[in-house]
Amino acid sequence: MGETLDRLAQALASGATRRAAVAGILAAATATLPWSAEARHHHKHKKNDFSQFQMFCQEWCEAEFFLDPQQAAQCTRQATSGKGPCYSSTEQGPGYFCTHVKHCGKQKRCCPGIGNGGPVTDGACCARNTNCNPINGTAGFFCLQT
Repeated sequence: MGETLDRLAQALASGATRRAAVAGILAAATATLPWSAEARHHHKHKKNDFSQFQMFCQEWCEAEFFLDPQQAAQCTRQATSGKGPCYSSTEQGPGYFCTHVKHCGKQKRCCPGIGNGGPVTDGACCARNTNCNPINGTAGFFCLQT
């Protein structure tokens, strides 16, 4: 969409006709529609931001809401878009821990200590080419080379 707006601005600055300006505005508006390639690209990247924590959120939601499977399923669904208890500052699930507490940087990945549900207060930063593995069902994780 940035290129489209640049072209529109250039056209307006060069004294373009009203017809050309309207065509530029329509092109810019079309780029923001949900079915446009640029909008799909943005949505895909936004969704991928949270997909790296989806496994942790699912495990945490199941432990946190083990008495209510429907609430656990809703928690897991909400986590796909970075919402719900897994990302809430009051619930402090693994999504919140990895995005607000433990900043591992681009070269590493966050491995939250999930335990038995409840607030996530610990975790590790593992290299990108490693897996996060729980230590005998405890809240701790170690990084295993893949």
